[in-house]
Amino acid sequence: QDIPENYRDRPFHAHNRLIKSSGLSPAERRALVRDIAARLSEARGPVHLILPLQGVEEWDRDGQPAHDPEGLAAMMEEFAEATGKSIETTRIDCHINDPEFATKALEIFDAWVASGVIER
Repeated sequence: QDIPENYRDRPFHAHNRLIKSSGLSPAERRALVRDIAARLSEARGPVHLILPLQGVEEWDRDGQPAHDPEGLAAMMEEFAEATGKSIETTRIDCHINDPEFATKALEIFDAWVASGVIER
């Protein structure tokens, strides 16, 4: 597929010959984050948001075609503003696909099990 004119200035990733993913603008990322934060605030169970400061998609890593430090920074800044103190949040200096991210998620889960928040 050709990239539509209004998205050509954005980073993108070609999944295959049929599907290409265009990056979101910083403003679009902020709107998405506000929507996510609103949904998280309505959760009836425990919530702990883990923010991987180095990216959330494999193709947005440094050196990859959709790397967009400005957009990622806007997204992380908006999460801090949108979630405030109402949602427990951990910022972690890694990428979502790095082992450190999974280790942190399991650490939080194990603490919930140990404290009885989650029953076995």
